[in-house]
Amino acid sequence: MIDYLLKFDTQEQAVQFGLDNGFVSFDEDGNPVTTLATHTYALAILGPWIHQTGTDEDGDPIFVSDGKHWVLFRDAANLEVPTGADQFIVWTSEQGPRPENAPQTAWA
Repeated sequence: MIDYLLKFDTQEQAVQFGLDNGFVSFDEDGNPVTTLATHTYALAILGPWIHQTGTDEDGDPIFVSDGKHWVLFRDAANLEVPTGADQFIVWTSEQGPRPENAPQTAWA
């Protein structure tokens, strides 16, 4: 089993990648629908990475979004990595701890 953290410039780019690789389809209203899990994989759509950058003068946290679209993918069946995916893969569980400048969301 391998986990992948992918970063897309936009949600539209992520949806197109999902369409191209069979993870996304459209419903009857034309809205994208992501298949979040099968017996071979699971997806967690993280969206923008929002992280605390400090506190304001009242001591309240200041949060900033990176404006990217992040997806956590768990490969449970040694699937072949889709062509072109390497440009979006920021981290794999085979590399050890995630980079500090990435979402740290984990599977429950």
